[in-house]
Formats: sequence, C-alpha cells, structure tokens
Amino acid sequence: MIQKHSSDAKIQEYVFNPTHCDSGTILHINTCEVCRQAAQQYQLLFTEVEKLPTLTFDFNVSDLVLPQLKPKPKIVFDFMPVVISGALVLVGLGFVAYWQGFNFWAYSQDLKLPEWISEISNSTLLLITMVISVLFFVILDIRKNFQKKLQALSTF
Repeated sequence: MIQKHSSDAKIQEYVFNPTHCDSGTILHINTCEVCRQAAQQYQLLFTEVEKLPTLTFDFNVSDLVLPQLKPKPKIVFDFMPVVISGALVLVGLGFVAYWQGFNFWAYSQDLKLPEWISEISNSTLLLITMVISVLFFVILDIRKNFQKKLQALSTF
C-alpha cells in the first residue's frame, strides 16, 4: 500500500495547534508511525527551544543602532519660494507694463539690438515671456521630483 506522509508544515501545525488541523491530517499522524515519530521529534525540539534562556546583550543595542537609523537633517536653503516670488513679480510687472501701453522697444536703439527684435509686438513678447516662465517652473518641478527620487534610491 502506497501511503503519502504528511508534510513538515502539517506536522508542525499539528504539534503547535492540533485544533487547526483537518481531521485527515490528525488521523494520518495518529496512525502512521513515521509521521507520529516526526511529530514527537518536533515536540521535543520545540520544548527544548522553549527551555533555552533568553539571550541578552551586556550593552544597550538600541543606543548603538538608533543614531544610525535617524536621517541626519540637511540644512539647505529652499530657494523655490524665492524663485517663484521673483518670477511672479516679473510677470506681474510685464502685465502692468503691457496694460499701461509701455513700449518695450522704445529703447532698442540705445541697446543696439538687431532690427528684427524691434519688430516683435508687445503681445508676442508677453506670450514668449509667459511660455518661458511656465517652462522654467515645469523644469524646476521635474528637477525637484528627480532629486527626491534620487535621494530615496540613495538611502538603500
């Protein structure tokens, strides 16, 4: 007769808590000599392990480990609010100048700019300024997220 023996996991479950075992496992362990001996060996092993004294260190492990686990705070100036405030002020000044009818190109002869620049209208200049401002903030946000991810990876 070919008889399949219970697995080690089922035998250990039987030793630890027989009420959680199914009736087939209990019946097999009670009738099979090989599985019953394995259960007795596990029972002896677990009993002996429980008798072992708990090991303690003669020094405080938490005092040695905890300082290493706490991240050291970086003192870094967060320049983002300053940059955002400055850009908003510049864009606001640009809007005010545009609505007041300020001619940006009245002084182009003094700056010796190329002639094609003076042909750009104020509304086009305002649009270019807004696009560059938005791109600037998008690039800053991408850079900030990238550095957060890089820092998270470097902690491992």
